[in-house]
Amino acid sequence: MGEYLNKDDILIKRDGEGKLLGIDVNIEFLKDKPLVQIVPMTKGQMNKYDKLFKTSTEEAESEIIHNHCVRPAFTLAEAKQIRYDEGYATALIIAIIAVSSGSTQDDIMKSFLVKKKDKSEKPTGAEIAKDFQQTKEN
Repeated sequence: MGEYLNKDDILIKRDGEGKLLGIDVNIEFLKDKPLVQIVPMTKGQMNKYDKLFKTSTEEAESEIIHNHCVRPAFTLAEAKQIRYDEGYATALIIAIIAVSSGSTQDDIMKSFLVKKKDKSEKPTGAEIAKDFQQTKEN
């Protein structure tokens, strides 16, 4: 027989006030794979963003980056101004979803690309987040 499961190993880490703690992650899909600190989304937050994606993908994407990327931290206004030409917003969304779901960034991207018909076009973070929510529901 093995050891009992240690719940401290499986619970989302929180500080003394109950706030979620950030996790250091390298952004796999950006040049030089820079480090960021991300606070994972809870299941309730994922459901909230799913509803928001149905009305405004830009708003949902900005809100996710604002609420879950803590180092560097972005105001909501800054999150709305993140450049898309180098894939920054998409890379951040992929990293946040990966940390929140226990997947790798590569698995999130591969899962999305398998379903995407035109693979030559780069996906947006909003498309990937929508796809993740639909996959989670099935």
